[in-house]
Amino acid sequence: MRKSRIYISILVLSAVVNICFAQSSKTEERTTQKEVKVPAIDSSGAASKRFVGTWKLILMQLESPEGEISYPMGHDASGLLMYDDNGNIALQVMRSGRPVIDVAKPGLPPEDEKAIVSGYTALYGTYDVNEADKTITYHIQASLAPSLTGKDLVRSFEFIDNKLVIKTPPPKTEEQIIRLYVYYERAK
Repeated sequence: MRKSRIYISILVLSAVVNICFAQSSKTEERTTQKEVKVPAIDSSGAASKRFVGTWKLILMQLESPEGEISYPMGHDASGLLMYDDNGNIALQVMRSGRPVIDVAKPGLPPEDEKAIVSGYTALYGTYDVNEADKTITYHIQASLAPSLTGKDLVRSFEFIDNKLVIKTPPPKTEEQIIRLYVYYERAK
């Protein structure tokens, strides 16, 4: 019974993280009053240069519409977010306390496969920064969550001293019910 509850909890948390990453996966384009599409990207500015480097995860949290805070990867998750000056990004986040499973054995049971995947998030692709809107768009080329591959994820950003905060934009529709806040500090 206890194992069943643990597996269900892991699956629910994994689904919530994947939903939050996918919630705002539709790229929005700014338009003028004449409906002429205006590019909203400037990857050469000061904010763009501030992203470059390796960032260490401090905290990942979800906020419900009621203001309730939860931690989908736990309070002590670890992870790295890397941006290079060519516009590439790589992200890995891992829940602490994941079960130790011998992946060298062929034919893992389904519950072991779920435990391995549900405590880990990884993706890579390219990024563009819109300094005026304080948003960054991730163009996902591959992801552990296949539903994100090929998507454009728009996120708000804020720099506070040597820290970086990435968050899903405020809800614009009822589809986006949870906001994701991810806090990083520059890796040393």
